[in-house]
Amino acid sequence: MRVAPLSVSQLKLGVNDYRITIERLPRSSLSMHVSLQELYVKAPLGSDQRTVLAWVATKQRWIEKRIALLQRMKLDPNEVWYLGRKTTVTSADQTNIQKNGIALKRGASFDAAMRKHAIEVISEIFELACGECGCRPAKLTYRTMVRSWGRCTSKGEITLNTRLIACDPRFIRYVCLHELAHLKYLNHSPAFWNEVKKFVPDIASVKKLSIVFNKQDLLAL
Repeated sequence: MRVAPLSVSQLKLGVNDYRITIERLPRSSLSMHVSLQELYVKAPLGSDQRTVLAWVATKQRWIEKRIALLQRMKLDPNEVWYLGRKTTVTSADQTNIQKNGIALKRGASFDAAMRKHAIEVISEIFELACGECGCRPAKLTYRTMVRSWGRCTSKGEITLNTRLIACDPRFIRYVCLHELAHLKYLNHSPAFWNEVKKFVPDIASVKKLSIVFNKQDLLAL
């Protein structure tokens, strides 16, 4: 339940005008959600409008980066992300999945076709990663997950997200090596990261190749 009404303002940052919705709640700090339509700020009860807008202004660079990311991720109705590229989906007599376009058999399930294809593609990359690091899990499974790209258990079992098929192959390889490194270090200690860096020295740049599916779905490792 809202304890105070929403207030709406306009704020010019650089060359852009932003619609800002402010909700005041029983909290001690400010937070902001960015969408292509507006900036949504949660502020403490009793906070001054001018103070909130001044805080938003200090976040201009972050806001611009976030909006640029959302614009890059925006898809047309007949597009999907496939191996790091926007790919058009059309109907055809037979299913054929390629980087330059996905043809889906009429009446076939897109999710089922992509899941099957994802397992084939990711499995191939995973096998190469196993060869690189010289280890393999006790068990490998695939799931469509919301909050993680991959998981490794204390039993040495690895689960990979079928949604990886949307990402650049370099990012898929990184996730595979990341989870394989957990077979040695079931944490994110310096030793773990040093192990990953043996195979992915440019981790920071490779991680940027992941795909943000929607505003609530920021998957990260």
